[in-house]
Amino acid sequence: MRNLILFGLSLLLSVAVGAQDAPVQISLSGETRAVNPVYLCINGSAGQMTEWVNSRLYDAMEELSPAAIRIPGGDIANRWDWMTGRTQEETSFARERVPLDQFAESLKAIDTVPIFVMNMVTDTLDSQLASLREADDLGLRVSYIELGHGLNTDNPAYVERFPTVADYAATAQEWATAIRTDFPDAQIAVVGSTTQPGRSQRYNTWNSQLLTALDGADFALTLQPYLDINIQRSLEPADIPALLGAPFDRFARLNEDDLAPLGERPVWITEYNITEVGQSGAVNTRWVQGLVTGTMTLLYLEAPQIEFACINTLSGDVGQSLLYIPQEIQSQAANLPSRLEAYTFSATGYIHSELGAAITGSDSAERLDFDQQPPTEGGYPALIGWQFLDRETGEAQSIVINLSAEQVPVDLTGLYERRAVVRQVYGDPRTSIYRSSDLRDRVDSVESETTLQPYSLTRIGPYEVGP
Repeated sequence: MRNLILFGLSLLLSVAVGAQDAPVQISLSGETRAVNPVYLCINGSAGQMTEWVNSRLYDAMEELSPAAIRIPGGDIANRWDWMTGRTQEETSFARERVPLDQFAESLKAIDTVPIFVMNMVTDTLDSQLASLREADDLGLRVSYIELGHGLNTDNPAYVERFPTVADYAATAQEWATAIRTDFPDAQIAVVGSTTQPGRSQRYNTWNSQLLTALDGADFALTLQPYLDINIQRSLEPADIPALLGAPFDRFARLNEDDLAPLGERPVWITEYNITEVGQSGAVNTRWVQGLVTGTMTLLYLEAPQIEFACINTLSGDVGQSLLYIPQEIQSQAANLPSRLEAYTFSATGYIHSELGAAITGSDSAERLDFDQQPPTEGGYPALIGWQFLDRETGEAQSIVINLSAEQVPVDLTGLYERRAVVRQVYGDPRTSIYRSSDLRDRVDSVESETTLQPYSLTRIGPYEVGP
């Protein structure tokens, strides 16, 4: 209760501050990029989420508007048997079955496409090809394929299968040639690394060796730039500025260390989120996590070689889930509040449902400019935003994230000539989000100005489009 009172007082104070300031002018920057049809995707973990055929799940997934879902997920893919719908050896992930026909029914129900992660460790090329043909027969588009996951690590099974980077590159080219014989339009990616001090030589030299071995071959590279957070205590107000500034620092390192050396080679961000060192639980589930992951999503647009970004994960891991499902609630009941309702969104889920409504279906994006920025304790930009355009229909939706503790009046005439519809979600960054009442939201139509609430995401569109 004390936190809510303090947050309410900060809102009242920020009203007084904002009322004295001229509105921030928002305009289009002229910096544009193409938007891949699957830009906003979700990593789906079949090991943690085994119920894929469910009408309530479909309704919730549709609200997230995923352009694609990555299946069967991360490490589990390296042991996955598509035909049986489970791992090929007994593990904690092998309790239930998720065969291809269930994936097909679920993905077709929400009109999205799969990103297939191939098992190059415990299965054969012929078997995996047969699985892709079966997926095609079931009506799934075979358009995006990853050749393994995490094979750059020192996992003994991965090192045994691919002792050197050159071994992996040669096998990848063999598999890609065979896949493209059956699916000539398929886009294929190989495993890449993000630079991390302290990791093994295999991991940190993987990219340079791989690019040499591939010698210009037509592959995208997968990266997974998680944001490591180390807070071994309860989250305090003083922690918020550092957390909100962390995505900018992480993206700068990603850009300099990992993207720049790749030149124009396409990059797929196949997993990203906050990772808490020691799993302290200080940040996960809180509104600040949603703001951070939303900021990461928008920052990736600044790198044109990033073709898409898959947030981790659809469900099954409370700390990173977008969506709470009954299986997850039951298995982790001791760590969850009794008020948690099934098929509701987490903080990251609410943020990405708004991002999905704006991004999915667009084909062009343009960065937004702000003629002034509210101050932040961390010195990072308080306002970040992009406009997303469907060039065929001319419909444009804009996203603006306010990372400051202030209410910010803004002028929208640089974006929309006539009346606009504003949809906004906001809250105390330290609040855990387990149901819609844990957040505040606002839907309104405005002539030319609106107010960005503190710690908010705002989606703006022309009046005809609606929220």
